[in-house]
Formats: sequence, structure tokens, C-alpha cells
Amino acid sequence: MQGRCFALWERWFRSRIEHMSHCLEAPFDPETGLSAEALVRWREIERELLHEGWVDERVWELDSAHGEVLSVRLHGLDDRRVVADADDRVLLAGLRGVQRAKAALAAQELELVAELSRRRAPVTDRVPEMELRAVADEIAVETGLSRYAATKLQDLSCQLIDTFPATLDALAAGRVDARKAEVIADGLTNVGEESVRRRLEAAAIEAAAGLTVPGLRELVKGWVLAAEPQVAEERALEARLQRRVVFTPVEDDMVELWALLPAEDGLRVRAVLESTAAQMKDSRTADQRRADVLVDLLTGEQSGVQPKTRVTVTVPLEVLAGESDQPAHLDGYGPATALLARRLAADAVETGTFQCAIVDGDHGTLLGLGRATRTARYVASQALKDHVQQRDRYCRFPGCRTQASACDFDHRQPYAAGGATCACNGVSLCGHHHRVKHETAWRVHAPAETLVWTTPAGTQVPDRPARLTPSAPLGPPPF
Repeated sequence: MQGRCFALWERWFRSRIEHMSHCLEAPFDPETGLSAEALVRWREIERELLHEGWVDERVWELDSAHGEVLSVRLHGLDDRRVVADADDRVLLAGLRGVQRAKAALAAQELELVAELSRRRAPVTDRVPEMELRAVADEIAVETGLSRYAATKLQDLSCQLIDTFPATLDALAAGRVDARKAEVIADGLTNVGEESVRRRLEAAAIEAAAGLTVPGLRELVKGWVLAAEPQVAEERALEARLQRRVVFTPVEDDMVELWALLPAEDGLRVRAVLESTAAQMKDSRTADQRRADVLVDLLTGEQSGVQPKTRVTVTVPLEVLAGESDQPAHLDGYGPATALLARRLAADAVETGTFQCAIVDGDHGTLLGLGRATRTARYVASQALKDHVQQRDRYCRFPGCRTQASACDFDHRQPYAAGGATCACNGVSLCGHHHRVKHETAWRVHAPAETLVWTTPAGTQVPDRPARLTPSAPLGPPPF
């Protein structure tokens, strides 16, 4: 049983074990069980790995004295007695261990698929497309996957092994999961300069542990725009030529309407639909109101309300001055090219559809967005709410991607305890995490701009302020 568990970790520790196998009486063999004495020595090895910086404390914690039970029985987590006897920190360590094991298995799966593809369709000057795609059919038949899923798995395996081997190694080591590995590969595929792509890949792997999948996707996109701005603008102009609307009949007398639009047009449509629907007060759901408004507007029928639209584009001052091609940020969309930002900034002056937020190009901090004044009352003014929401961008709970515009204004220091209603004491929290802060065992304190959340188990998780224009977190881009 112990041997089966440690087999999951063999790949991760393989290169390190070779240097330290002399610490054991015999070479490490994951297929054999470990005696109590050998297990003690193995923990000594882990401590040395930690000391040398080869693993981090969170990894080692799983095999610490507190996590030993789940460490040697990862494959037996369905044993309720083991789970029932473990404390909270051991359970959380066990979850982290399972996630790393799943990542290692995902890497192995990709390697198996890639090897099968090589055997069935050897790499030559020209690999017949049919031969390559027939491999996906074989994988689908053998595994029960759909042909689409098998093809996607095949494409990802070739992509990681041929172009992003460092990401595949990180997946095998449990440093990234399968979805984050796919985000890194997809996001960096179009980077033309190999040396730049390698540096961005290494930086993305390093940043992945502290980000959600959407957060990592946005970060990588911003880096790519900053690394090759002219190439990104050329791709954006080519993509605009692909705009289209598609109608697809579906079941139950319904039709699916799908559109591919330039970002500014799509966000303008979204703003009109949401603002118009929000003014309607009836028994329909929000989804139903938006659908009905879309039909009314497209068919020329009057909805009875006037839409109020405002979409914010966040632009470094240097970009507006034409001195930089650093990417901007378009609310509800993400990183955008400098070319689009300048165009929308002009629209902000001429039509008022877009609102321009000016930031410092070096630090990404907000320089101007109307007036954000201190309020003597508990309830924040609209100008103050706008400023705080634009500054925070998302809910300030770690990993939450709820837009700040949909969040509550929360006082860091409670108003009843003397906390001011101002930008420096205000923070955006979604309704759920606002309640979590005040009604559960979670705790939060705020040294400077960083919020440090403490879980019920005692783990401290920092949430740093958002950089408002795309770049590396709290620093320059990694290129």
C-alpha cells in the first residue's frame, strides 16, 4: 500500500532521489513497501530537499508528521476512517496531494497519446492529415472519449511535447494542472520569437500557482500583447474580418443566435442589453429580459426604456500620448491592443459610450476617473464606488473573478469602529465573500494595499491589489 502511494510521487522526485539515494540502505523502489525505519529516513530526505529549495513547504507538509496518515494512503482516501481521524490541515494537505497526483497522471496521459500518434503517423516532411486524425478515432474507441475530446487531447499532447516541454514538466511535477497547462500553451502559441516564448512560458509557470485559470489566461494574454504589440495589432485587424452571426436550430422550437464581433462592438451590445433589462421590473428572470430586449432592439420594437451605456477602457498615459504601445484593459473583455485603446479613448470624448480611466504606466495605479471624494456617511457616494470598483477590478477575495462593478463597497476598518468611508478604507467584495468575511470563521486584515485572508484552518492567503493594465504582477513584463 505504501509503495503504491509513493509510486505517484516517483516521477516528481526522480531526479532528486538519484542524488540522495545513498541516504537509504537500498536504492529507492516505489514498487516495494517501506519499513518504518525507511519511512523515517525518507522524511529526512524530504527535509533536506526543502532546505535545498527543491520543494516548497506546502509540498513537504503533506508528508510531515501531521500529514503522514494521508501521505501513505492517497489511494485509500475513500476509507472514511482515515478521513475521520485527520484534522483539517491534514485534509487540506491531502487535497493538495491529490491535485498534484492528478496533474502527474494528466502529463502521463499526454505522453502516451503523443507516443501513439508518433507510431501511427510518423513525423515526415508531410504527415497525411487523415492518418493523424485516425489516431483520435482509435483513442476514442479505446477510452470511451468522444472523437472531439480525443482530438483535443491529441493536439494538446503534440503542442506541449513539441513546443512547450517546460510546461509539460511542470504538469508532471504538479506545479500546474491540466487546464493551466492548456492556457499557457494556447496563450503563447502565437508568440513568434522563440526566446521570448521561453521566457514567457517560464514566467507563466511561476505565476500559475497563485492564479485561477481565468486569471492566468488574462495575465498571459497581457504579456503577449506587451511582448509583440505590432504583431498583436495585425492579428486583431485580421480577426475583425472574421466577424459574423450564426443561427443554429435547436430542440423545443428554439434557435441559437451566436455572433463573433470586435470587442468594442460586443461590449457595447452587452452594455445596452444589460442596462435596458435592468430598468425593467417584472416577473421575468434577468436572462429572459435580456433575450427579450435583444429581440425588441433588432426588430425595431420599442422596449419602453432608454439604454444607458458605459464601458471603461483603462489606458496608460503614455499610450494616449502615442509614446508607448503597452496594452490597455477593456472592462468585461480583458487585455486589449494600444491601437484599440486609443480609438476607444477618442470615442469616450466624442460619444460618451466608453469611459477612459488613466493609469500610471510603470505601476498600473489609477490616476483619474472622475471625482472620488471622502463621504461622511456610512453609504459611499456613487463617485467613490466608481473609483474603488475601477481600482479593484474584481472582488478582493483571493481567486474570485466577480467584477467589482457587481460587488459591495466594504469598509476595511468597520465604520462602527471609526473606519472612514473613503477610497483608502474601501474595498470591493462580492455578496458571497462579503458575508464570508462577516459571518464565518474566515478573517482578514489589510497591511497597506494587500488584503491577507486567514482560512478557518489557519492558512494565510494574500490578495494583492490589481494592476490595472496588463503586465507581470507588481513588476515589469518578463521579457
